[in-house]
This record gives sequence, C-alpha cells and structure tokens, in this order.
Amino acid sequence: MKRKIYIPVILLLTLLSCSKHFLDETPDDDLTMNDVFTNRLYTQSFLTSIYAGLPWEIDPPDPSSYAPWTGTCDEMEITFPGCYSHDINHGGWNPQNIEGNWQWYYQDIRKTDLFLENIDLLQLQQGYTQDDKNAWTGEALFLRAYNHFLVFRLYGPIAIMDKSAKADEDFTTIRRSPLDSCVSFMVKDCDDAAALLPVTVSSDKTGRATKAAALALKARILLYAASPLFNGNPDYVNFTDKSGVKLFPQSYDNNKWQLAAQAAKDCIDQC
Repeated sequence: MKRKIYIPVILLLTLLSCSKHFLDETPDDDLTMNDVFTNRLYTQSFLTSIYAGLPWEIDPPDPSSYAPWTGTCDEMEITFPGCYSHDINHGGWNPQNIEGNWQWYYQDIRKTDLFLENIDLLQLQQGYTQDDKNAWTGEALFLRAYNHFLVFRLYGPIAIMDKSAKADEDFTTIRRSPLDSCVSFMVKDCDDAAALLPVTVSSDKTGRATKAAALALKARILLYAASPLFNGNPDYVNFTDKSGVKLFPQSYDNNKWQLAAQAAKDCIDQC
C-alpha cells in the first residue's frame, strides 16, 4: 500500500524538477495591461471578449436579449410570459425591470477605450500585420459606437465615454451630453471604423465588424436622430441636466432625414 502512495509522489517531484521555473509561471488572471498588449494572442482575445457582451437581438422573446422592441409594436405578438415587452405594454416599465443593464454596455465601452489606448503597444510581427492592426482598431471603434448606441436608444442624451475611467475617478462629475453631441460622437466612430475595416472577412472571422456594418450602424443612428422621438420633440424641450443644459434639440430639423437617407444609401452601395 505504501508503495502505491509513494510512486505518484515520486513521479510528481520528477516532473517538477524537469522545469525549475514550473512554479514561477504567472497565472493568466494576474496579467497587466502591458502583458496583454504586448502579446498578439492576448490582445486579440481582449478584443474578442468585447463582442461577448453584445445583446442577442435576433431573439426578441428571450429576456436575456434585452430587446423588447418588436414585442411592443405591431411587428410581433409574444406569448412568452417572461418577455420584457409585456411590462411595457402593461404600463409596468421602470428603470428596475426593463433594460437595467446599461452598466454592461458601459463596461464594454471601457474595454474598447482600454483597447484603443493600448493597441500601439503591440509591435508588428509575424502573424500581426498593419492590416490586422487597422481591422482591430476599426472593430474597437465600431464596438464603442454600437455600445453607446445601445444606451442612446434607451435614454437619448447619454454620458459619452471616450477614455477609460479609473477606479479612483470622481464619477459624480460625469454628465450627459446633448443629444446632437452624442450623435456626432457615434457617427464619427462609425466613419473612422469604416475607413479601417475590410469589406469582407474570411470564414474564421464571421461575426466580426466589417465596413458595411459600420455604415449600417451610422445609418441607424442618424435615423433615430431624425425621428420625431428625438428631432424637436416638444415633450423634451425643457429637459435639462442639473446645471440647466438643454439635452434635446429645441426645434425640428428636416435635414436630418436627408442625412439618414444618404447614410443608408452609402451602406447599400457598399454592399
């Protein structure tokens, strides 16, 4: 019996002795930003992780999709009792039970800011070319614009986060930006992303942002900006932040429809 116990112990000690640095390895969860952004695989994994936070809008009845839109209009009747749209249609929509997950979007926005702030640390090398860097930067810009849009369509004027927040920052100083400023910020990210992203991607990159995706998001943002909800809506004329800054457009602008139409045409032409 003792022999059976000793043999595994001896084998383990032998394996450990084969590599004197075996126990000196740094666990992956102890990586610094410098560790991540000087390693091609870690950098790519960091970017890929941002995609994981996107909602599954293809499945409107699923509460985890955070997509109550189709069930609250005439597009679809959803019988699943757990769907968010029922709370809206029954008058029970409030910040606590509908789309209270804006914090997840801002977490992903911070990750995109961290990526954009650190991507230059990764040096061009075998397996990582300038084309890769352009595409990854374009993806991050697209993801930052998209996550801002997910909050924008819920709240209109939102806090724009164009740099990564530090844990010791005074978050009470963060303010919502006027709606038109939010639109301009997101549209610029889409334009910058479209200039860097490829037209198509290989099969092993299916699901990643492309030039058309960035142009489609831009068109969608401008369509929301032109809509009666946000374009001179009299219900929000006096809506201000705590310092008195008016957050919604004060008058209707018909030209916003032309901007949305042109953006949609640009996307169609690209496709």
